[in-house]
Amino acid sequence: MVYELGGKYLLEQRREEDLYKDVYTFPGGKVEPRDYRRKKGYLFGASFREAKEEGSLIPKEIIPFVKFEDVTRNGNHFIFHGIWVPKYYGVVLDNEENKRKWHWVPGSEVGLLVADTSTNSRVWKSYLLFRGLKY
Repeated sequence: MVYELGGKYLLEQRREEDLYKDVYTFPGGKVEPRDYRRKKGYLFGASFREAKEEGSLIPKEIIPFVKFEDVTRNGNHFIFHGIWVPKYYGVVLDNEENKRKWHWVPGSEVGLLVADTSTNSRVWKSYLLFRGLKY
């Protein structure tokens, strides 16, 4: 999910001791079966649930801008959705203690920080194209 506030974007820096330690990613996660029961659709359901679980900002509105398949560093194959969250509420919390550190990053630095993962790099490039932005 791509959250923006005054030209800065919300990224999480992973703290877990695995392949993603210290890697910067956009907030988000997997679509679960219960997400399909949401009246606003499964993407909104997953976005809302993941935001509450992780402690990021809660979406009021979402706009999907890209969908693609990719393989993660640990070999898992997923379908990814790039979601812009233009309207949200709340404050950034750490609901899953010590799993991540939150950062508001200037747009000019996001591409450098997410370059470590093809998935997040692709989401960022697609977002810039979708919004007509250049950094």
